[in-house]
Amino acid sequence: MIDFNEEWKQLQLTRAPLKNSAHWTKKSARYDSKDKRNLYAEAFLDLANVQPGDVIFDMGCGTGALAVPLAKAGHEVYAADFSDGMLAKLGENMAINNVDSITPIKMSWEDDWGAYGIEENMADIAIASRSIAVADLEGALVKLTRTARRRCC
Repeated sequence: MIDFNEEWKQLQLTRAPLKNSAHWTKKSARYDSKDKRNLYAEAFLDLANVQPGDVIFDMGCGTGALAVPLAKAGHEVYAADFSDGMLAKLGENMAINNVDSITPIKMSWEDDWGAYGIEENMADIAIASRSIAVADLEGALVKLTRTARRRCC
């Protein structure tokens, strides 16, 4: 049997060090393209099969590529990121799109999520898109899974 978490940990030893929040804050200045259609986000949300009224938790939300369209569709969204810059861009995108059903949370994968109000089964769907840059994959996925009542993506 393959221990994917152990394989993940070994893979991390050969990769560049994980980027910290300061890196992502600096990158946030040029990270957003609010005028362009985001085919990746559209495909991701289609596969997520979000239902009307679903509450969403978006870990590693960045500038809101998923959180903003979900909020525009009427969903309550909890959007977490550890980068001040990404959360600032999320705030800008919320204002541009006139959405207020997103609750931004400054939090990392490694944090105690309960200390930030992230509780077990608090969302119908928990998502993490392009954001699982962690040393312990299993621990991250366990946290994400605990958050969702129905599905993780």
